[in-house]
Amino acid sequence: MGPDPEFPDGKADTEFISRCLPLALVFAPDPCDDEALLKACKRVKESFGASGRDVVLSSFAIAWVAMELIRNSSAMESLDELCVADRSMMARLVDLCRQVESIIEKKEKIEDKLSLRLQHVRRKIDQDSSLEEFVGVNGNSWEHAESVALALFCFLKGPDDFDSVMNAATLGGGSPFVAGMVGALCGCYSGLGSIPETISDSVEGHGSIMELSRRMSVLAKGKGKIS
Repeated sequence: MGPDPEFPDGKADTEFISRCLPLALVFAPDPCDDEALLKACKRVKESFGASGRDVVLSSFAIAWVAMELIRNSSAMESLDELCVADRSMMARLVDLCRQVESIIEKKEKIEDKLSLRLQHVRRKIDQDSSLEEFVGVNGNSWEHAESVALALFCFLKGPDDFDSVMNAATLGGGSPFVAGMVGALCGCYSGLGSIPETISDSVEGHGSIMELSRRMSVLAKGKGKIS
């Protein structure tokens, strides 16, 4: 999976992540335990070229967070449980990413490790850094590791506040896909009701999106053929 000449550097990779998210949510194992990400990446690591395995990791990482939020958001009501504590959601994700990266690096060196960026997210959230401070050190390009780390930072700054999506949308660079990921995570954490109706109703294709969501939900719950 090489770069696409029609996209800026890294944009095709970030778009790949955003498109994989709903599919990963449908086909993720149930229950989703801490080994799910590692097992999934082991299965797919040989299916991609040297430039693609770390992109797969970014895709599965953001999907793993979404699954965790859907299933355990009621038990993760503080930043400590979401990000800061030793066994928080983000701490476990960092550990899993390190394991997957060690598998990938048996084939080729990873120049930009997602695990290091996510560890930086944890530190900056613990320090209550501003979005501007984080962008200053992380960046906001289309590169998949940058965009995933930025999306998680934006989400963790306001997991139950739709302003986190709006803030992500104004950053420039890879903001369209970053805001999409932040919106997905906020929805997984707080539900559809967290999106103001004045915003959701004005989205182009709102009805079609809701119908597609309903159909995917039916598929994910294993209720058989979608009508």
